[in-house]
Amino acid sequence: MHPFRPLISRSILGTTVALAAVANTAFAQCPDGSPPPCRRPVAVPMLRRTNPPLDVRAWIVVPFGNVMKAPDLDWLRDASVNLLSLDLGRWTDIRVVPDKRVGDLLRELSPSYAGSTLTLGDGLSIARRAGAGRLVMGDFFRAGKGARFVANVFDVATGAKLRSAVQQSTEQDSLLTAFTPLARSVLAVPPPSDAMMGELGTTRLDAYQEYLAGVRSMNADQMPLARQHLARAIALDSTFALAHFQLAYVLGWGDKLGQKDDALQHALAAARLGARLPRRERALIESQLALTSGEYAKACSVIAPIVARDSTDIQALIALGECSYHNDDILVSASDTTSAKYVGNWNVAIRAFQHVVELDPSYYVAFVHTFD
Repeated sequence: MHPFRPLISRSILGTTVALAAVANTAFAQCPDGSPPPCRRPVAVPMLRRTNPPLDVRAWIVVPFGNVMKAPDLDWLRDASVNLLSLDLGRWTDIRVVPDKRVGDLLRELSPSYAGSTLTLGDGLSIARRAGAGRLVMGDFFRAGKGARFVANVFDVATGAKLRSAVQQSTEQDSLLTAFTPLARSVLAVPPPSDAMMGELGTTRLDAYQEYLAGVRSMNADQMPLARQHLARAIALDSTFALAHFQLAYVLGWGDKLGQKDDALQHALAAARLGARLPRRERALIESQLALTSGEYAKACSVIAPIVARDSTDIQALIALGECSYHNDDILVSASDTTSAKYVGNWNVAIRAFQHVVELDPSYYVAFVHTFD
């Protein structure tokens, strides 16, 4: 699978020890390498980070606030981003910032963020970092056995509220479907005729909660824990396409014998069961299936348009880097057998991995093939 991972760790450790030894011998030197007395360091002005231009067709959803601090509803903070983004993503004339990128921006806003309620200033700041012209943020309240959701839409350029939408679900079983009508109200337009609204892939709340925990663990590079949660989600609902897809991805980074075969089976299941998911998710699944099957050129052709549409989509960027890196096919000219072209592209691969690191320096998987 990825045999260089332990080697990289030993290399980094050796480099650290070597640097420590050099530091000891250079103890009597000044920071610039000259002997004492040391000159006063010249202050270097910090470069100002510039935000991308705002795109009014780009939407971002940030976690809703748990107003009543109900512990059993706390999972809805992450679910509000995941489910509402999924439903908004069914419209093809807008772009929705993926929930993985939202999580990165939250940590960038505050490394200690642990689900605290965001202020409007926080939300606008995150939206500007993403270049999103429209911000959706809100709150949820307990209502019977379910919850009442209030979503507010803001124009990021001015900070003005454009509209509010309210949706109520008084039963636990209907919480997962509450975001579909909320998405329609947020956009204030009728749904696309072919959008297949409300198709999450599961109707089981417990399966979805395990899936959400698995995605959180995966994004934190806790792959064994992610595998456990996603496997439990599938055990609760074997038709859950998104859980099959994410488990195929996690298993693809495993080191145990037979995991590649398991990854292929889950990728096949995701492709079979995910026909009614939004376009982005269908493309990610198709690309993952091609990657797992060793069809790297196909994987690149499927995922490249997703990256072109949103260059901050980390999961799509990783897929593009993977297929470009692994593709070692040689295309020989039919008219001249001495003329051959390398199909893969390591320049595309390393640019993709480097961009992932720029977006999220903590995303471990982007470093592996960069070192390779």
